[in-house]
Amino acid sequence: MMVNILADENIAPSVVNYLRKKGHNVKDVREEGLQGTADEKLVGIARQESRIVLTHDKNFGDILGKIPIERFGIILIRCADQRPQNVINVLEALFKSEAADKLENNIVVVSEREIVIHKR
Repeated sequence: MMVNILADENIAPSVVNYLRKKGHNVKDVREEGLQGTADEKLVGIARQESRIVLTHDKNFGDILGKIPIERFGIILIRCADQRPQNVINVLEALFKSEAADKLENNIVVVSEREIVIHKR
């Protein structure tokens, strides 16, 4: 299953490369020169392009009460160990799980211990 992803600026380049090697269509905020862009604008890009925002930034959750989640989703990485290889392992587990089919229109919080889907 291929996913369209918008990788926030806090996602390591090696994680972006891994996702691309797995066949995902990844737009990287850093590569696009969008560092420092407001979360609301990134959500607008994700919605317009039907992408899943991939981020470590829990502040993305703050704006979600203000706007409906339609035609995009959020994967919030909440790992205790934020090293790229660990994040890759957690994402690999996510994409192999049943939650992979529920990324759009939801907030999915992933960690080493669990995958939690917050349906909107």
